[in-house]
Amino acid sequence: MNVPVTAQDRAPSPEEAIENALRLAVQQHQVGQFKDAEDLYRAVLRACPGHPDANHNLAVLAVQLRQPVAALPFFEAALKANPAHAQYWVNYIDALIEADCVERAREALELARQRAGLSGATANALVTRLGVSPAAIQDGGGRSVSSPAVAPTPQGKAARSRQVREPGVKELNKLFMLFKRGRLEQAETAARSLIRRFPDHGVAWSVLGAILTSRGKPADAVTSLRKAVELRPDDAIAHNYYGNALLSLGRSAEAAECYRLATVFDPESVEAHSNLGIALHALGRLPEAERAQRRALELAPAAASLHNNLAIILKDLGNLDAALASCQRALELKPDLAEAHNSLGNILKELGRFEEAESCFHCAIELSPRWEAAYSNLGTVQQQLGRFDEAAASFRRALALKPDLAEAHSNLADVLQDLRQYDEAHACYLRALELKPDFTMARYGLGLLQLQMGDLANGWAGYEYRWTKKIKPVPARRFPQPWWEGQPLAGKRILIWGEQGIGDQLLWASMFREIIESADHCVIECTAKLVPLLSRSFPGAEVVAATDPPQPAAAGQFDYQCPMGSLARFLRPTLASFPRENRYLVADPARVAYWKERLASLGPGPKVGFAWRSGLGTGSRSMNYTTLEEWGPIFAVPGVHFVNLQYDECTSELDAARQRFGVPLHVFPEVDLYNDLAETAAFTRALDFVIASFTSVYPMAAGVGVPTCTMYSWSIGWATIGGEQIPWCPTLECYTRRWEEPWDGPVTQVTQRIRLLAQAHPELQ
Repeated sequence: MNVPVTAQDRAPSPEEAIENALRLAVQQHQVGQFKDAEDLYRAVLRACPGHPDANHNLAVLAVQLRQPVAALPFFEAALKANPAHAQYWVNYIDALIEADCVERAREALELARQRAGLSGATANALVTRLGVSPAAIQDGGGRSVSSPAVAPTPQGKAARSRQVREPGVKELNKLFMLFKRGRLEQAETAARSLIRRFPDHGVAWSVLGAILTSRGKPADAVTSLRKAVELRPDDAIAHNYYGNALLSLGRSAEAAECYRLATVFDPESVEAHSNLGIALHALGRLPEAERAQRRALELAPAAASLHNNLAIILKDLGNLDAALASCQRALELKPDLAEAHNSLGNILKELGRFEEAESCFHCAIELSPRWEAAYSNLGTVQQQLGRFDEAAASFRRALALKPDLAEAHSNLADVLQDLRQYDEAHACYLRALELKPDFTMARYGLGLLQLQMGDLANGWAGYEYRWTKKIKPVPARRFPQPWWEGQPLAGKRILIWGEQGIGDQLLWASMFREIIESADHCVIECTAKLVPLLSRSFPGAEVVAATDPPQPAAAGQFDYQCPMGSLARFLRPTLASFPRENRYLVADPARVAYWKERLASLGPGPKVGFAWRSGLGTGSRSMNYTTLEEWGPIFAVPGVHFVNLQYDECTSELDAARQRFGVPLHVFPEVDLYNDLAETAAFTRALDFVIASFTSVYPMAAGVGVPTCTMYSWSIGWATIGGEQIPWCPTLECYTRRWEEPWDGPVTQVTQRIRLLAQAHPELQ
């Protein structure tokens, strides 16, 4: 059966579609949805470029958004299509006046009289705005005419009132020029003078606020700018200035809203979009910040500073390759942009390219010699490169330029810890926190310093700041149950979850037995490859592998949760509370026996395991690790069989050492030292002695009960809890050096220790 096509069923014609779009655009315009209205007007013009109403309405919208110059071509297109439309002429002339095109406005008024018959009260109001005598306007025939006296229209009243309330153009231009040239004190005086005479002049309030912000008076600026946006609620520039003042006070959320409004009232404002990105970045709303900066770049793709801003955002987002490219683009566009050199340095530092980063910071300083942030950043890479004295000097230079720079005080405190100048470091952290009470990085650093100084009560409290966003250990697991705060655990179930690296979890494991004995039930959630070893070592607990997102086997079935490192706050409140013996990890006895037999086949004499570095040795971490080239005296001890415990790829290093020193260095490739930690524990337990780097090798060896020593720089930090030894492993022998010294001292001490071991070994008697 044929179905009739109704008006509702058929597709609209192109003409109907245009009119529907225009109708919807007007509706959106009337309710203040300017962006949607603009998009619809432009869609109409793409379909019909000469559409008079779409051109006219888009022009009106531009004027409302304080863009009278941008409005003019659209008014002219509307008038070209319909030159007899009087209201088009009125609004066009108004826009010309707003754009300070007075002569063109007078010409347009004459054309409006000729082509649209504009006359009467409306024409008189425009004449008044133009400051021209009505008698001077000629009629269509070129004759001078006098307009009859009529009651002024509301528009005319507003125009005359505005003339009385507003300062002259010259006076405003003088104010702008003073501000632009940086003569801020004179500019402030001029702005205040204007406001006294014209208290309702929004532009004067706006400029005063901008001046006060530039003069370092953001609180006063906020007051002025609040008044400015009250007087001119659709003034994008005022909203942008307002955002600047709020941002300088740390009120990022309010600043972001001001910038957002600025982009509404001026969608083409590059500065507003970029500032919005900066404010959103400060709020941690990084994807939104990226979108705002990219919008600014769409509007100004050749602006080097915008590429630099985007690079900064891409670096928090962790997109370092894109950040690097964006920063390099900024420097292609403007090689002398100090900010981009500084940003590039920060990105390279994050990539572990410290020497290149140092060069970038030097460039930034050369271009901007009094930029305190660049000196502070330079200090951070000098610290990573192990040049602590130079780093301290850079931080002090930053503070000489800006004594209230909290970050530089905190950075200086950090390097003073490396220099063992603990009292001064403590004072620097306190100063940083006095300047910036919510400075979590400084609170965390202070906690580590207090642990290093043996102040455990305050130190453990400060260590809890590691869970804030700006500190970088593994983020908190965030189960719904309350955190354990030291309450009695009788009749209670507790989840202990792993944090940070394998070595840290092996250290924290020295506290597990106390929790297991006091709780009704204990669940230990750890890195998956630790599960077999910890399950054997702590049979009274339920040991499960960590997953992401967290889904422990006993989820929802415990009363408290606690990260492993936080146990120490309650179980190790003093040095006396640390254990008296090492052994708390249990290897499989059968596998230990197997490996003892295998190792015995090497021949008589002690079997000594060795590891010399971390798998991650970048930056200042490398200062805590030797190279095998420095082990010659150790390997020269006769009668000793050296067995590799280095858990990453190290074949070339071992081959080079064998050739250099002429000794066998034994490798058992069937043991996966990186992944199979249960087998590694058994293999390690079968050794007579272990020489470990400051990595997971030492808590593994000490934890299974093998005599162990370690070599490290004494800048290692808080793990020593105020002394030279490591109380987590009380029988661990520590041989240390100053950061600037060679490894000769510790190597000599270890050599003597191994020689005594060999001399005492029964197989060599």
